[in-house]
Amino acid sequence: MIAIQRDASNHSLVPDEDYYQPNESLKNLFRDIVTQPFKRRLSSLAVELENGRYTRMNALRKSILEQGQTNFDESSKGFSPEDKVLLYCVNYMPMHLYSSYYIFRRKLFLPVSNKVIFIDFGCGPLTSGIAFWVATRGARQIDITYVGIDSSQTMLNTAEKINQYGPYGSDRSNDPFYKDDQLHLIPNYDRLPQLLADININGDNSGDALIIFNFCYFLQSNTFNESSNMETLGNLLEAVAFDYGHNKICMVYQDPVSNRFQERWHGLKSQVIAYHSIFDMGFTWQDPTEEARIKYDTLWGEPNTVKVSYDTFNNFHCLGLIY
Repeated sequence: MIAIQRDASNHSLVPDEDYYQPNESLKNLFRDIVTQPFKRRLSSLAVELENGRYTRMNALRKSILEQGQTNFDESSKGFSPEDKVLLYCVNYMPMHLYSSYYIFRRKLFLPVSNKVIFIDFGCGPLTSGIAFWVATRGARQIDITYVGIDSSQTMLNTAEKINQYGPYGSDRSNDPFYKDDQLHLIPNYDRLPQLLADININGDNSGDALIIFNFCYFLQSNTFNESSNMETLGNLLEAVAFDYGHNKICMVYQDPVSNRFQERWHGLKSQVIAYHSIFDMGFTWQDPTEEARIKYDTLWGEPNTVKVSYDTFNNFHCLGLIY
């Protein structure tokens, strides 16, 4: 079963730095879904990485991936959509996976709920979905529904493939991370209100559900260079809060450490606070986010360190824990 190992014995860590490494099952997932296809499709680049040469990969991160902002459904300079998704996974998937796991496991204290709806904005290849599954694996009796939102159909296809591969690998393909009725992958968040209505959150356990909005490296998107797009996202959250605010709602944020990204987050919180009293817990846009240094193994085994800014925001006081 997939797990993430924290190496507390590593004496090279700086204060408050965690070092995360994959167990064998997670290594197998990375191998079968990412690194082996990468070696087949981009063999010369793979050889460079295996030999510790990162110059061309670093250049492609900017010219092809556009720091993760590229259109993954279009070819770029000879790289197909599938190639670009593999480039993305090699560059960003471990970093986002381990930083998400750190937040979910060590900083997010969730109340006991019979039904959890995890809404992942900019879900990519199911990265936060894997991290949340691992972080809550001790609470398997909980009904968890995963909603992944990504504008790229190629990326959603990869997320579906990884979900089907599951925590136990290809030998147990009937054991995905999230079963068919628990997995919803959609291309834009305009569809979210109707999807939540179809999921029937209120159901027989009105007020007992926990809705989590996850923003993992999402607000840095160039989409939000236009303030009107940020306002549209805020309006969506307001609408969900209006319809489901009698349930527990939590917002989780992380991005690179940057004043520009953090101001977007504080602005989004402020918009929701101003609209709906359930979030009126003294937050203002000036509230500082927290920072964490996370060390992890890249897909080629070399350690790397990332510094992230994160925050959590909810309408409940935690009396019991979901895990």
